[in-house]
Amino acid sequence: MSNKNHSADSVLKLMEILSKKWMLLLFHEFILKNELRFTEIKNSIPGMSAKILSQRLSELENLGFIDRKIIQQKPVIISYIAKKKLKDTLPLFESLMVWSQKWEICKK
Repeated sequence: MSNKNHSADSVLKLMEILSKKWMLLLFHEFILKNELRFTEIKNSIPGMSAKILSQRLSELENLGFIDRKIIQQKPVIISYIAKKKLKDTLPLFESLMVWSQKWEICKK
């Protein structure tokens, strides 16, 4: 599946999204668990500030990767749910991990 017609601009735009700090870890968390609450995400990614998490969740929502679900009760519960667009990245992650193991990129 080689397509050499991808423009530098399209590659740059994709890299702009995926290279933001914590973004790939957020993708990974949503692929694993599908639906998460803010605190669950915060606890699963040590070192990520609440401010940045909030920004990244907003970005993911604006890009159409996740939906926000609000449950009206006391206290209000907000969950974030992965959309198909995000779930479809699973083969990419798997391929990258196979590649990194083959070439010993991520040595333990």
